[in-house]
Amino acid sequence: MHRTNTAVAAFSEGFSCSQAVLSAFSEEPGLDRATALKISTAFGGGMASLGLTCEAVMGALMVIGLKNGGTGMAEAADILDQII
Repeated sequence: MHRTNTAVAAFSEGFSCSQAVLSAFSEEPGLDRATALKISTAFGGGMASLGLTCEAVMGALMVIGLKNGGTGMAEAADILDQII
């Protein structure tokens, strides 16, 4: 529940859904909050205005990538297979 409360608090401060989710989960994979907020900034208004992708889902996908992602194509393919 701690991360949920952290995400809700960030959203209440005016951050977008993607920023709230990514910043709430950023510390475990070693990303500081400020960097998480910067990375997820562009997924806010731009993605929402298209109406195609939920910002919270985008934030969650960034968390999955930080926690489980790889740096090679084989690793990326394995992660995509797990998600899809």
